[in-house]
Amino acid sequence: MIISASRRTDIPAFYGEWFMRRLKDGFVVIPNPFNTHRFSIQSLSPNDVEAIVFWSKNPLPLITFLSAIDRLGFHNRYLFHFTLNPYYQTVFEPHLPPLSERIDTFSRLADTIGPTRIIWRYDPIIFCKGNLKLDLTFHQQAFFHLIKFLHPFTKKVVVSFLDFYKKNHWFFKTLKKQYNLEIIEPDLNAIDDLTKNITETANSFGIEVFGCCEKTEYSKVMKKNGIKPGRCIHFNDIESALPEVKIPKKIQKKDPGQRANCGCTISKDIGVYHTCWYRCGYCYATDFRRFKPNSSLSLPYL
Repeated sequence: MIISASRRTDIPAFYGEWFMRRLKDGFVVIPNPFNTHRFSIQSLSPNDVEAIVFWSKNPLPLITFLSAIDRLGFHNRYLFHFTLNPYYQTVFEPHLPPLSERIDTFSRLADTIGPTRIIWRYDPIIFCKGNLKLDLTFHQQAFFHLIKFLHPFTKKVVVSFLDFYKKNHWFFKTLKKQYNLEIIEPDLNAIDDLTKNITETANSFGIEVFGCCEKTEYSKVMKKNGIKPGRCIHFNDIESALPEVKIPKKIQKKDPGQRANCGCTISKDIGVYHTCWYRCGYCYATDFRRFKPNSSLSLPYL
């Protein structure tokens, strides 16, 4: 099995000690995200786990555990999705470390595990108007600024546009009331111009560009501009980045638990929604529940 750690919360940033206990015990109990009274048990034995895919906005706390993860049987068997955005932190990402520190973490992680095992996520791409203007020009300049620093430390970038969920509508209303900011959906012309610019810029630095589960009209424009369809967890990509890993054919299939346009391979996510301390307002999982550090559960549950 491929372990996803995690799309639902930031395990590397906050739950490194918990994750190490789960690896040492060799299992994790995962609550059903749609029915919290139902659970499943997933083995974390190296014999049952081919690879681990970490997702984080700040994996610095986990770096100190990587050598221990290696010794537990996972040497060269994990990679990272590292989200790095250029947004005004006080508005969009108020609890994250400064951008300069996260860029330093990106380079430190690459020095530790190598650039082929880090995927940069420029995600989500937000457009807004008002007191702060996030538009085509902003993203063109911001992407170029970031890739100048990051290109030695990664070989791939994933981009995606903001999804509008019921759970983040409250945040959009708050922005408009407190900051006179209005989140808007970009039109196809803006998406066309931006994705073309992103592809040209990334290619000039030797970086591949992938999308992430965009709606059909966006995907057509992105594909035209050379952005490959998103597949953030895919057996071919994992085997390419981790040459010692071979994914069994029985899980070399589209993950039925993901959205229709998602190209990801079957994996098991061990996270729990509403447990990330960063609480970025645009996220679809912004509520926070207290963490029980000694629980065998897949993160906190009261």
